[in-house]
Amino acid sequence: MTTAKIVQHASSNGSARTVIRTRNFEIVMDEPKSVGGGNDAPSPCEYMLASLAGCLNAVARGVARENGWTVGAISFDLEGELEIESQGIAGEERAVFRSIQVRMHADDTSLSPEERQRWLRESERRCAVSRSFANPVRVEIRMD
Repeated sequence: MTTAKIVQHASSNGSARTVIRTRNFEIVMDEPKSVGGGNDAPSPCEYMLASLAGCLNAVARGVARENGWTVGAISFDLEGELEIESQGIAGEERAVFRSIQVRMHADDTSLSPEERQRWLRESERRCAVSRSFANPVRVEIRMD
């Protein structure tokens, strides 16, 4: 198995607003005012759902290309149900998301219903973010 590393640096100056640098990009995260943030950017959990949509899109386009399928616009509607306690408010150790629903929409495709289902299942199977949600990931957090 081949592996790759993603290296990021994140910093915060005394608020819930976090600036993350990855490759040549800067990502800003914040929390809603209701949980102590400034509401200046999407929350980390919102970015988690967004990363799922981005991954599914990239993989779905690759699967379509591999199969010689012509696909136009693709869009996704995502909804995640959060356990509020898991965000650190009550300190309980639980999964952050109780459930995530994704609805994929594809325009301009001549795929049969069977091909559409195969396309969807193969895209979900190959998406690293989807697999990370579905399977436990070892996370190690240390303080220097």
